[in-house]
Amino acid sequence: MKLRRGSTYISRIVAAVLLVALCLAAAGCKEEAELITGKNTRGGYSFSYPEDWSIKTDGLSTVITAGDVGGSVPYAIVRFTLRENVGGVTAKEFWEQSADDLTGAFEKLEITKKEGFDHNSGSAYDVRMSVTVKGHTNLYGQPDKDDGSADYTVRQLLFEEGRYICVATYMSEISHSPDYEGVCGNIRDSFAYIAPEETGKTTVDGSDFSVPVPEGWKLDTAEAYYTLTKGKASVTVSVFSAEKNMAVESYWEEIYAPSIEASLDGYSLVRLLKNGEGADPVHLGGIAAVDAEYTAKSISGSEYRFRQRIAMYDGDVYSVVLTASEEDFAEAVEGYDRIVEGFLYK
Repeated sequence: MKLRRGSTYISRIVAAVLLVALCLAAAGCKEEAELITGKNTRGGYSFSYPEDWSIKTDGLSTVITAGDVGGSVPYAIVRFTLRENVGGVTAKEFWEQSADDLTGAFEKLEITKKEGFDHNSGSAYDVRMSVTVKGHTNLYGQPDKDDGSADYTVRQLLFEEGRYICVATYMSEISHSPDYEGVCGNIRDSFAYIAPEETGKTTVDGSDFSVPVPEGWKLDTAEAYYTLTKGKASVTVSVFSAEKNMAVESYWEEIYAPSIEASLDGYSLVRLLKNGEGADPVHLGGIAAVDAEYTAKSISGSEYRFRQRIAMYDGDVYSVVLTASEEDFAEAVEGYDRIVEGFLYK
């Protein structure tokens, strides 16, 4: 199965988190509950949760669930998803950028409360919602209405600490939610960013490609794409299906560049190299490529410099993107060069 990353970044993340949460199964519980600490040492965060909830960690994501004794589906679920904060936005801004897509994820969505709250690492935001879902989920409270829908309570807690935003998404069938939503208060009060566990890996080994991890850089995620970071700079490596079968130069000019210009504020192309131009051929893993350098602004108005190389191989677009501030760019591009030079297709 190939890794895929679409053209949007922040705008669909929260909606995707909710849809994933609908498809998760779960576990049993005890009658008495005390608070215990859950940690994701790879993601670098911790939180308190009731001991009668079950916990499962997968990479940077963690899921906790509450269910009846012997039950096959959970009554409530919280999914923690860690995201890189490329634009340097606040937790509130991150959520607001996803609001339109979030509305489209459900038959009906009503926001009952939104508020910011204090958090020792950075900004934090709390959003409470009532939603209507059509079709079956793996949460207790299967559709019980004539139109095949059911009502659920959803709550999201977002914690920002500069480089990252962690989204904790709670969901439960609306009539049972009063018994379980208290876990959100525990998470809100206890959530903390902790020192992440170093993986010690020197290569990112994906199903479609592998890339080196330069010295001083850290692998942060290996889910639908790979991100390596050093300080405030990041390099994201991804593969996605091409809209059309064409030469990479045409793809950049007709499809990719217009998409970037439409989605980034203040986009300005600095330099563009194509295969056969310059002192050395431009390639990615031995395949003809385009290498572009451009600038754009974040929501806060800060300017970022980007370096990107794309190639088309076997009907897919492979992309390596460096994002760094002006002051970090010169040093960060050395790591970018090592990554593109060591890129290999599987």
